[in-house]
Amino acid sequence: RNSSAASDVYKRQEYAAADERIRVLFREENGHISAASNSALAIVRGEFTALMDHDDRLAEDALFHVARVMNTRPDVNMIYTDEDKIDAGGRRYQPMFKPDWSAEMFRSLNLVTHLCAFRTEVLRKIGGFRVGLEGSQDYDLSLRFIEQISPETIVHIPLVLYHWRAIPGSVALDSTEKTYAHERARDAIREHYVRTGVDADVTRGIGELHRTIYKLPEPTPLVSLILSPDADAEKLCAASEYEFIESISAEGPTASDLDRAARRTNGSVLIFVACPAVSASRGWVGELAGRALQDGVGGVGAKIVSENSRVVNAGFILGLGNGVGRPHFGYHAEDQGEFERLAVDQNFSAVSFECMAIRRELFEEAGGFAAGEFPRNYSDIDLCLRLITMGKRIVWTPWASVTAAEPRELVADTELEHLREKWPAYFERDPFYNPNLTLDAEDFGFAFPPRVRRTGD
Repeated sequence: RNSSAASDVYKRQEYAAADERIRVLFREENGHISAASNSALAIVRGEFTALMDHDDRLAEDALFHVARVMNTRPDVNMIYTDEDKIDAGGRRYQPMFKPDWSAEMFRSLNLVTHLCAFRTEVLRKIGGFRVGLEGSQDYDLSLRFIEQISPETIVHIPLVLYHWRAIPGSVALDSTEKTYAHERARDAIREHYVRTGVDADVTRGIGELHRTIYKLPEPTPLVSLILSPDADAEKLCAASEYEFIESISAEGPTASDLDRAARRTNGSVLIFVACPAVSASRGWVGELAGRALQDGVGGVGAKIVSENSRVVNAGFILGLGNGVGRPHFGYHAEDQGEFERLAVDQNFSAVSFECMAIRRELFEEAGGFAAGEFPRNYSDIDLCLRLITMGKRIVWTPWASVTAAEPRELVADTELEHLREKWPAYFERDPFYNPNLTLDAEDFGFAFPPRVRRTGD
């Protein structure tokens, strides 16, 4: 064993002597991963620092693509990529095709690992890795890092550039292998909320994913439910476990009906239920209102399911089928979905007014549902995109669910064409849908060929 260690030291020294870009530091004592990583960070000379586990692999062109982003985006502070897993025999499998930066998803799972490159100046500003968070030290690092930068300076490269080694004993092979790491991740998220002034707790979600429970402010705000005339108001209110509710029925589910009904309400939070809802999950109003009241959040959508427990709406993706798609349409309501996306909070370009929450002040500032442009269809999508241009995030959560008697029909009409003409960039590339995924179905299948080039200018 000593002979092997000595040989390893010699090889590292030999590599460093042969290439001036390689720097080696030997600690006098075992500091485990956080302290050891800080020792390495102390001798870093590069403008950016990328993290890599010792037994994983990079794609041959990984650093080329990272460097290209640095050259074309001088404002960038953080870069992350897609990834897959690799077994002991070198077989690659289970690619993780990620969305562009999604703040809510990142607080549900470590979206940016792996490959991730950080601006070194910011890493040093935050003090590097924290001892005591081993197992989730990289997640904690990323949480503290994003607190120092603008989300606009985070870039996602939609290419599989990192191969995560899956061997017995690794989290890559089995997420239950290191349960302590998941609880330390939740500790890191809790502390992130404390530092950023968010009154919330973090618990275990589905599997080893993370769930945020937002605490409502005092005094508790009034929430106005604006319901479709065929929604069951009594059952929806009974399921809310929320004391301060005002319920009003719209004359119909059109944009002008909903706008008119909103003007007759008094709540600081509006929840539109423009579908024949027959029931809802326990506590659904509080789940939606708690998220809608967060700084930077625009609209918040719930999971809409059918009476036979099938998903009929879990957010919208623009450009699917050359129109508007509903990811996971037809999946069982209890399914975790592709890439866990039915099991976590996340961001979309738009959510449905079949169940949507929004602060009144934002609804009014944005101009409501703009019934003049979209009198019957797609006014909810247009509203969400207008909110994004105002700098707000659109959030979808699985923790609020409404059961509808009939699914909404998405029609290809002149309003859809107007929506496409008004928002062409989102139809060309929805930022919350990876270009390696198909536009021909709503099941997150792979695109053949992918809509992103591996090489070229």
